[in-house]
Amino acid sequence: MTDTAQWDKHKKDGYRLGFSDYEHQYMAALKDIMEYGFSDGVNERTAHATKRLPGIVMRVDVGTQFPILKSKKVYWKSAIEEILWIMQRQSNNIHDLRPHIWDSWADKDGSIGSAYGYQINRPVVINIIGETRYYPNQVAFVLEYLKEFPNGRWATLTLLNPTEMYKMNLVPCCHTSTWNLDGGKLNCVLDQRSGDMPVGVPFNTTQYAALMCLFARHLGVEPGVLTHVIADAHVYDNQMELVEKQLREFQSLKDGYSLDNGRRADDAVEGKDSAKEGYVDGDAIRYSRPKLVIEGDTDFWKVDISNIKVVDYVSNSFIPYPVVE
Repeated sequence: MTDTAQWDKHKKDGYRLGFSDYEHQYMAALKDIMEYGFSDGVNERTAHATKRLPGIVMRVDVGTQFPILKSKKVYWKSAIEEILWIMQRQSNNIHDLRPHIWDSWADKDGSIGSAYGYQINRPVVINIIGETRYYPNQVAFVLEYLKEFPNGRWATLTLLNPTEMYKMNLVPCCHTSTWNLDGGKLNCVLDQRSGDMPVGVPFNTTQYAALMCLFARHLGVEPGVLTHVIADAHVYDNQMELVEKQLREFQSLKDGYSLDNGRRADDAVEGKDSAKEGYVDGDAIRYSRPKLVIEGDTDFWKVDISNIKVVDYVSNSFIPYPVVE
């Protein structure tokens, strides 16, 4: 039987039934889309139909739980590398990015047009308290502004430039983030115009939580609350069967089962079938508490992906959701 004291330890700090509040929110939203989502026919651009809901909101206290799904595997390293490519390297060229996330959107020279890092690299000029301030790029603006004005409300990053949308190979899904300090903690509101719930949204939540932690280290504060707002949260027609599978397996894991054969996890881990191919140890998933670890320099501009890792991350297997472009 599961040790009660060990179980109680893992219920604290935002965890219920072995899963974070974030994961419960995400899975509830996914279930709502499948049960109540609108179906308005085939989208003109993607040639796929969806089920969708407007205005999905998830709030995560990143200081107590690092938001990464355990009900399916999330490739956290690729997610963090992409956000560093955008915000730190401020690039719009796939040759500066190790993962091949953007290959299909790039031209023959590797450019994705006037998008993402290209927009972040724009200078910012503000007039505050009668003085004009110049910042070389948007991230420099947010970090330097919050250091000088910790009660300020102007710290915003935006990837969406309406005058240059026609030059973007893909219009950004996560387009604006607003940052503020409250009680020694850094908070962020992330606005996303369009969210592919099975594929893109978990990736985006994880990478912006990592960005929040990196910014917080740079500013010498703690990470606070990430509020993720999705204007159009949807599931594509070719993803729905796998979404139902993820929902079923999440319920089984919450109920205390492993995923190989439906027997109780605390019976299965006695050694029976533990080496069977495809066996998923439910207890290992439920007891894991993923944490983001960042080592080395606190200066955001000097951090490298080699200094960042997610520890104690045990998840269900990768779910091969198709990516709709």
